[in-house]
Amino acid sequence: GASRCNYNQAGTLNGFTDLISLAGAGVAGHVFGLANGTQDISRALLGSCAATLHLNERVTEIQANQQGYVVLSHGNHSRKERFEGVLVAT
Repeated sequence: GASRCNYNQAGTLNGFTDLISLAGAGVAGHVFGLANGTQDISRALLGSCAATLHLNERVTEIQANQQGYVVLSHGNHSRKERFEGVLVAT
């Protein structure tokens, strides 16, 4: 259904992503939307956790080690930081 139409994937998405894809699909006969789009969901999730967000930086290297990950990036200045987990979005 909606997952295949929105993401061209049939049932291989995780539950959260699949739920977002249903926002305008008429679930249980109700079509709903978010005033500012689904970006509000991401902002609320980010605000409720201890995540570190870096925008507009170019990641040049990600190194995995026993403690997690070391990320080398360049934005306004060069940066080298250690994280437990890393999510890279383009």
